[in-house]
Amino acid sequence: MIIFQGKKYFISPNVHFKKSVMDSPNYEYYLFVNYKTIRIKDAAGIFFEYLIGTEIIEFDNIVSRESKVLNQSYQSINSVLLKYFNLFSDYGWLMEVDNTEIIWDIAKHTYFTQNDGKYYAMNLLYKTVDLISEDIYYILKNKNFTDVNSQMLFQLYTRKYLENTSLETDYTSFLKPPNFKVVSLIFSYDCNLACVYCFEKDNNIKNIMRNDTFEKTIKYIDNLAKENNVLLVFYGGEPLLESNKEYIYRVLQDFKDNSRILFRFITNGIYIREYIKIFDIAKSKIVEFTITIDGPEEVHNSKRISKDGQSSFNKIIDSVCLLNEIGYRVSIRINLSKDNIEHQLELIEYLNIIIKNKSLMRIEYHRVEDKKNLDYQPLSYLDCYQLYCMVKNKSKIKVEFCLPIINLLNNISENENEYPIIEKIYCGINLNRVIDVDGKVYSCNEAMGIEEFYIDNVEHSFQEKHADHVDYKKCKSCNFYLACYGNCALVNYFRHSANSEKECDYKQIENVLKCYLNDRRK
Repeated sequence: MIIFQGKKYFISPNVHFKKSVMDSPNYEYYLFVNYKTIRIKDAAGIFFEYLIGTEIIEFDNIVSRESKVLNQSYQSINSVLLKYFNLFSDYGWLMEVDNTEIIWDIAKHTYFTQNDGKYYAMNLLYKTVDLISEDIYYILKNKNFTDVNSQMLFQLYTRKYLENTSLETDYTSFLKPPNFKVVSLIFSYDCNLACVYCFEKDNNIKNIMRNDTFEKTIKYIDNLAKENNVLLVFYGGEPLLESNKEYIYRVLQDFKDNSRILFRFITNGIYIREYIKIFDIAKSKIVEFTITIDGPEEVHNSKRISKDGQSSFNKIIDSVCLLNEIGYRVSIRINLSKDNIEHQLELIEYLNIIIKNKSLMRIEYHRVEDKKNLDYQPLSYLDCYQLYCMVKNKSKIKVEFCLPIINLLNNISENENEYPIIEKIYCGINLNRVIDVDGKVYSCNEAMGIEEFYIDNVEHSFQEKHADHVDYKKCKSCNFYLACYGNCALVNYFRHSANSEKECDYKQIENVLKCYLNDRRK
């Protein structure tokens, strides 16, 4: 904290930071401001460390101290540090304060653990990971800060394991800004496959969107795109059936020149060739095709069964390769369960052989879940994480896993100094609009027909209601919140409806974190 011309200054609450390395004499910091990461070091880092320091010190005394340490003149040091004071002030990064009290507490999203004789501290928001001493571990565990020297407390503070609760911290600046409204279109529930895990198998496949509802849907999308960027997702059922061709043609034709609208297809891939000319209408606006392949041929065909008894695997592979050669981006979705997990390495090796343009391809894993069946046990987080690590290291195609804990650890490993982000919820449910065949609009693409997820109707002029998905305050205060985001809203809904206690994945997350820390040591 700095005293300048009789006033005390500290860093503004909207400026977040972390030191690059713990217990290091360097002055390299990463500042996180307005969704940008700014790296500072050398003289700027020196000034910043005094600004956030626990010592209250006059600006002139800082200049005198640093001129001796650096063996430079008082005037030159004064000129440099004054430049940074003015810069920080101009940027709005300084805050005048009266309260100089320090009340240490464990920072939000911090985890510390003992693992195989080693001690670790992590902050899941700031993506810091450090090997710490046994003494520091027990200081954090017992919150016993009175007998610790101030320099060590400051080091823990700069790596975001401690926070001064007497000063305001603005975590809202970490909330992810919305990029798109995601609108999924369901023209019918009809499908040419009979997948064993399909959650839509109980829906009436004979229901097809009427022409008048379709016209209202077009108008609804047009109105939505006047104030929002919109990602239109063709969904189902299977969207690329012959019966849907006219509707898909109209949507692409009507919105191909709308700069706010992009397109995505979630399809089983059987009828890609039959639709190629229609895709060409808006080729530059189609961001991705998502096509499911659950394993090598025999495994895939046992899970994704064609209604006419024919193998679907070869047809899908042909479609994926065609799209890849033409230049479309494709996400291969793999629905993972106990039945196919042991076959994944074989599948990954096969895909890496047949895919020519790997930069246009990604592989996206999802756990198979039966969200209505509260007794169903999907694969554990640890099983998923270990598989992810194995296939990622073997694949030249990008591999992702749709579990928050795995995404989080991947970010820590690969993007540790990027701007920290807090998602508002487990998935994009707050940005989703799923337009059902009857024109009703829902917030979840697995919750059609459930009143609690109903938010609008295409006949209305955005008089939408915000569905109450049971907000668990206990989850948001948990240090593992960023690793699960309180779990799936639909799963929580079914548990709440059954008067069942909300399932907590704390132990599962901890198992994954310990595995990650072990891997990090190797």
